[in-house]
This record gives sequence, structure tokens and C-alpha cells, in this order.
Amino acid sequence: MILYVESAAEGEISEGCADEIESSGKSSDTHCLMVQFAMDVPFSYRADEAGLAPGPLLNPDGRQIDKATVTDGVPGAKHVTISEFYAGGKPGSTLRWEIGSNEQDWKTLKYQVPKLDAFQPINFS
Repeated sequence: MILYVESAAEGEISEGCADEIESSGKSSDTHCLMVQFAMDVPFSYRADEAGLAPGPLLNPDGRQIDKATVTDGVPGAKHVTISEFYAGGKPGSTLRWEIGSNEQDWKTLKYQVPKLDAFQPINFS
């Protein structure tokens, strides 16, 4: 799931974006991309756990926004999730993340975030 979030709007998601801008963004940032990553870990996974690590986002202006977090799921776990705000992230960015483990190797995945016209407005009020 990817949301394009305005930091000045009302609500918890916008507040989360504003907090991320304050802690790791630039003073000119007004929006974030909020990305929720999810995975299932097969029962047959041959390690004690599998990791899901949000990686760097490269925005269309060439700005790299790094993340250094990971969540783990044990074999058989369903819908293991982690969410991240990318302060300064924009539609049209390239997103990377890794899945795997130190026992079974890591695989890097990549996704091209759609342009702004592909995003649908959401009103949570």
C-alpha cells in the first residue's frame, strides 16, 4: 500500500508524516510517501525467521531517502507488515526493499511508484 500524504492535513497519518519530516526530512518537504510492506512466510521456509527490510526510495529529483528498519516473521506467519514514511517521497519515485535472512540470503525488490494521476483521493473523516 502506498499513500501520498500531505503533512499539513488533519489526522494521524498526516501527523505521522509531519513527525517524519521534522526528524529526518528537509525544511522544504510538505509531503511523504507512506508505504506499507507485507509478506507471508511459508511454513517450509528453511530458517528460523524471514526479514522484511524497507530500503531506499529514489524520488524523481534524484534524492535518495534511506530507511534502516526490519521486521521478522517466523515460518508460517501470514501478513507480516511494516510501514514507513518517506519524507520528501513523491509519486514517480523508485522504491526498493529486501526480503530474506542471513541463513537463506537476501533478495532486493524494486517498484516504480505510479505518477500522481494514478493515486485516488482518500477522505478519512
